[in-house]
Amino acid sequence: WLGRVLLAFDVLPMDADAFREWARLTHGRPDTLIYDAMIATVAITNRLTVVTRNVRDFEQLGVPVLNPFEE
Repeated sequence: WLGRVLLAFDVLPMDADAFREWARLTHGRPDTLIYDAMIATVAITNRLTVVTRNVRDFEQLGVPVLNPFEE
């Protein structure tokens, strides 16, 4: 299943740069942001915007966010 996903989509890795950024972002923050911080760090290290309805959590992580459901 994972192999098919990797072939079908451009999956960006959690590489060394992303893990360093993730450690910086998660330091002193609640454990509830761990997975959002992983998404945010991949976006930050690749200079991307996170597209989500969950704007509040990502904005506090300092990543550019776009809510496609908002006018």
